[in-house]
This record gives sequence, structure tokens and C-alpha cells, in this order.
Amino acid sequence: PVTDVMILSNLPEAVEFNSTVVLTCSAKGSFTYKWMNGSVPLAVDGPRMNISQVGNVLNIAEVRRTDLRGPIFCIAENALESGRSAAFNLTVSCTYLITPTQA
Repeated sequence: PVTDVMILSNLPEAVEFNSTVVLTCSAKGSFTYKWMNGSVPLAVDGPRMNISQVGNVLNIAEVRRTDLRGPIFCIAENALESGRSAAFNLTVSCTYLITPTQA
């Protein structure tokens, strides 16, 4: 059976453009993994966002608020069945540096 499918994050909250986020899909058993952004497969862009060869680790360098727009799910599956994690939402904070101007 597919049990205990969950997403683990290295950060509880990220800072836009400064944080690298590592999400790990964890499940009991031997599986293949899929990452979903809402109801569609997660699109990865290569150098900044990639999925490990095994498929259970998602790395996002210089995370942006627009990277993960919907809830993220991971799916662990074998030939007989599959299981889906609970929804995962990453909070990405944006910090802008505002410099005063002289009139």
C-alpha cells in the first residue's frame, strides 16, 4: 500500500530572490514520484528549478512568489496504486529596499 505521502520543506518561509527551497516528497515503500501544481504537472525551468533524478526532491533556487502559484502536491505511485500528499503552500516574502529621494 501507498502510505504516509507528505511534502517536507527545508524552510518554513522563503525570501524572494534570496532563498533556495528544497521540497522532498516522502512516502513509505518504493515508488515513482510526480509533482503537481494544482491539477497540472509542475513545470520546471531547468537551471533555477529542477527535480532530482529519483523524482522525490524539488529544488527551487532564488525562489519567486510566482514559482508555486497553486497548492503543490506530490504523488507517489507504484504499479498497483498511488497516494497523494496534502496540499503544500509555500510562503514567499518579498522585501524591497526603499531609498528616500530628495526633492
